[in-house]
Amino acid sequence: MRSLIQISIHFLVFSLVATAGTCQVRSSSERMETAFARGCAPFTINISEIDSLGDISRTYTYEKDGVSTSDTFYTYQTPGTFEIIQLLGEDIIPKTDTLVIEVLENQAIDFNVFKCDPTQAMLSFPEPSYDYFQIEVGSRIFQSDSTSDFRNLVSFQNSLQLNIQGFYTNAAPNCQMIDTLITRTDTGPIIQPSVDYDFVCSNNFLANISFEGNEDQLYQLSFSDENGAAIRTDFISGSSKSITIDSIKVNEDTEQLCLIIDAISGCDSTVFETRELCYPTDLLNTPVAYAFASFNGDSIDIHLDQGAISNLSLTSQTEDGNSIIHKINDNLITLPYISNTPPAYTISFNSECPQDSISYNIAPPFVKANRIGINHYTITYSPSEFLFLENRNSTMESLLIGNSDTNVFSNTNDELRLSLAMGNNQQLLSIETIDSIKLFSNTKTLAYEFYVYIPEAFTPNNDGVNDRLELYGLPTEKFTFKVFNRWGEKVFQTSDQNEFWNGRLVNGHIVEGTYVYRLNFYNSLGEIFTQQGSFALIRD
Repeated sequence: MRSLIQISIHFLVFSLVATAGTCQVRSSSERMETAFARGCAPFTINISEIDSLGDISRTYTYEKDGVSTSDTFYTYQTPGTFEIIQLLGEDIIPKTDTLVIEVLENQAIDFNVFKCDPTQAMLSFPEPSYDYFQIEVGSRIFQSDSTSDFRNLVSFQNSLQLNIQGFYTNAAPNCQMIDTLITRTDTGPIIQPSVDYDFVCSNNFLANISFEGNEDQLYQLSFSDENGAAIRTDFISGSSKSITIDSIKVNEDTEQLCLIIDAISGCDSTVFETRELCYPTDLLNTPVAYAFASFNGDSIDIHLDQGAISNLSLTSQTEDGNSIIHKINDNLITLPYISNTPPAYTISFNSECPQDSISYNIAPPFVKANRIGINHYTITYSPSEFLFLENRNSTMESLLIGNSDTNVFSNTNDELRLSLAMGNNQQLLSIETIDSIKLFSNTKTLAYEFYVYIPEAFTPNNDGVNDRLELYGLPTEKFTFKVFNRWGEKVFQTSDQNEFWNGRLVNGHIVEGTYVYRLNFYNSLGEIFTQQGSFALIRD
């Protein structure tokens, strides 16, 4: 049984005697006849010979290019128009006679049964497949043409058996016949009603409606604006409702779109229960309810609502400035991040309405570190771009620097000095919060630069100030320090952090000038680092 699309307010009910009747049809020369010239496939015809030619031989051809036979009965299996040819064979010139037969499609009967109340029912044919129908209820028979509905067929206590048969006008009564049982069902409540709207184009929506009710109950779905002005009305039936209704069109000044679900009587439109669901049109008049992007490792996740995905496309930029258009097939799109610049995307809606041109820019948060000195950076932060129909607060929860190995992070600001306490390789990232949704930026890895301070000059003149060359900031005791003169000759070497150069050469002389050093040292992880530079030896 299909959902009722439209219920006629006109009813035609007849109480008739259950007789099929006959409709004798004669051939063109009136030498033969059959009870019906029309019938549903398979359709068997029986020919009566009504000429006065006695025992003269007669043969029949029932289909084009068919075999002649003396049989006076034949069954047509498929719909179509056929010509029976009768041939009289005992004459100098054979005589022929013809009779046209129409074989019709034996269609299924499409009908609905609606409970008017617990003990009365109405029968409806929403899309009639026959010229009229005959319904047998116990000892009573009803007939209706294809436009009529039945109401108050009969009162019953617990159940009612119906026999329904379809008929074509002036055709054999051999078409589809079905039995159906009506049982008592009390009117039940409308359970868990909901409606989701999909944007088609400006002020034009598609409604996805669902709720639960009684199998044989009739429901009226009405759409109206905030003032109760009717927009459209539909009727449905069935126990679990899940229906899509398109072309819900509203005026530009409509502020609310309301759906009213009424459980009604199929006989007199009495309303048993009403549920109303209203939504502001400004929340509906867009194809995208939300769109935002967030880094996920080396990729970027782009999140969209399910509403209009089939009509959305996503444009991204390559590192060389070219555009790539991505077809959207899911509400989560993951794209690789291969650039060092802030990523940005454009979401476009392919509207069915030429006047609509809708696009949205989205981007994840992005951080960039600019080195201004050893372990010294300034931070550039680009906030996210996102879309939410409902107002949402966006805040940068924190700008963090830390070590992913230990998962220890601390807050930082727009100027950053790396601390060895955070490890050799440190991660910089930001977390932006949209209500309870967290958006992650890219993760920028900053390597801690190990640097040992060596004075640019020293004065070994025994005045007690800067008389020897010292090293400051060695991460461990494991190191080798070498000093070379301007000719590349090694003049000093030590691996003892308590041993310092006093400026004297092997011969005990102190030679003023510029010297070069090379320092190899290890950190706590056993990694080796090399540092080279120069300093000046000044005697006075």
